[in-house]
Amino acid sequence: MPVTPNEIQPVTIRYARETDVAGAKDLADRHRVELGFVRTSVLHEAQQKKWLLVAVRDEQIIGFANFRIRQDKNATLYDIVIDEPYRKQKIGKRLVQRLTWLVNIAGGEHIRLKCPQSLPANAFYKKLQFTRTDTEIGKKRPLNVWHYFLKPLPRRFEFHENNGGFLHSPPEHSPHFFASATIAPGEIRKIYELWHTHAHDFEWPRGTPNPFQRLLISPVLASPSTLAFVRELKRSGETEEVMFDSGGFFVQKGDITYNELYSKLREIYHIEDWADIYILPDNPPLSKDSMSDAEDKIRQTVDGIVSFAYQLPVEIRKNVMPVIHAKQAAHLEYCLQNYEPLMADSHRIGFGSFPTMGATNSINRVNADVLRLLDDLVPRLNGSRLHSFGISTPPAVFCLAKVGVETFDSNGWMRSGGYGKIFFPFTFGRMVDCKARGYVRVHSDELEPIKLDTGHRCPFCESFNDISDGSGRWHRIMHNLTVMTELEVYHRKPQWEILKEHSGNYYRMLKAASVPVFGEK
Repeated sequence: MPVTPNEIQPVTIRYARETDVAGAKDLADRHRVELGFVRTSVLHEAQQKKWLLVAVRDEQIIGFANFRIRQDKNATLYDIVIDEPYRKQKIGKRLVQRLTWLVNIAGGEHIRLKCPQSLPANAFYKKLQFTRTDTEIGKKRPLNVWHYFLKPLPRRFEFHENNGGFLHSPPEHSPHFFASATIAPGEIRKIYELWHTHAHDFEWPRGTPNPFQRLLISPVLASPSTLAFVRELKRSGETEEVMFDSGGFFVQKGDITYNELYSKLREIYHIEDWADIYILPDNPPLSKDSMSDAEDKIRQTVDGIVSFAYQLPVEIRKNVMPVIHAKQAAHLEYCLQNYEPLMADSHRIGFGSFPTMGATNSINRVNADVLRLLDDLVPRLNGSRLHSFGISTPPAVFCLAKVGVETFDSNGWMRSGGYGKIFFPFTFGRMVDCKARGYVRVHSDELEPIKLDTGHRCPFCESFNDISDGSGRWHRIMHNLTVMTELEVYHRKPQWEILKEHSGNYYRMLKAASVPVFGEK
């Protein structure tokens, strides 16, 4: 019997939807002793501003957290409650962990709340390592003031300006990660099961990430079972955003022709209408292509995308993502002129012209030329969000963030883990498989220092044995997935020492690209 999300983890923590407000209000009314009177209008406002998290089981609201992210990026938690039959199942802890993650993403440092002294909830906050910082005289009863202070990144993650003033600011954007889910049904179920088996009891230093929050899947190449699994994640709310991949990567590898892809995608996009973003079909140029061949592929991509888009229903057309391929600035201009009407509706655009390598052209790389192209592209987008395709290593993603990329996708976390490699923030992949030859390796006595240096902790790299050799394959995959999911937190405090020490080629690449620093005058 296939494993479904609800069979593995029946309680989902997600942002509240408009239809959830009534359930949250009903729950609040049944717990007035603890919460006082909670107005419906307050819950509606919180839902609209994404300040309301709910715990859902079988589409029933069994808990919620009502909070506010203030202008100083810190949070005030106003109400949190779990329905009586579901208490002592760590659901309240999961709500707080999710809030902690959101505050970290916002750049805040603490969560603050007030709780009547007489309530048992004070013991709950103490157990979650909140600190009681004050006592206030409330309108009806004394109140304890509690703070949860987010764990800072290591001391090496501090503001550093080098003598040349080169690229010392954080990226303007911390790019959001879309995990590639175009994998076998058994693999995605295994990943889901491992996450929910290990993640919820782990003491995350900066809140619990959600690797399923944003998923990329090719409806042309994915199996029906995998597609149904992702759709169920979307329905349950654990996945907030689904991006349908055109499958251009598989054209790039030679697994399918562009014309076959175009025909199949046109049929599927009219049937599968539940995604949030629809990438339009493209034919990526390869590094080995001559300029003439590359320009033929660029023209084919542009003509095909414009024609394809206007064959789609209007509602889907509003959510399309045209794809730019370019070898030089003139190609950027050609794509933008043709895509302007589409971008006016969708406000999204993807970039896929990375140097390719490998026997099947399956590996995309970042170099200084690409960074210069992207730096030239971003100011012309008029506010449209820029997505990059298929970049797999943390330092490469950081380079893309510096030039304004806002979202990215990757399947390298799984492929690299299978090959014996592990990632850390600001570092390229390192081999842990003792059979590896000719690669930079991590030895057992080096793991803890690297974790301390980069500030990374997760339940999948607690010991070297967990990730070493063949038996550690799935722990390596899960570790890499966690690292990629957490990058948006780490990018807020770039660490040039780690980048230079562990990924010096990327450090030199940024310098060679002479990319202007966002936010500097």
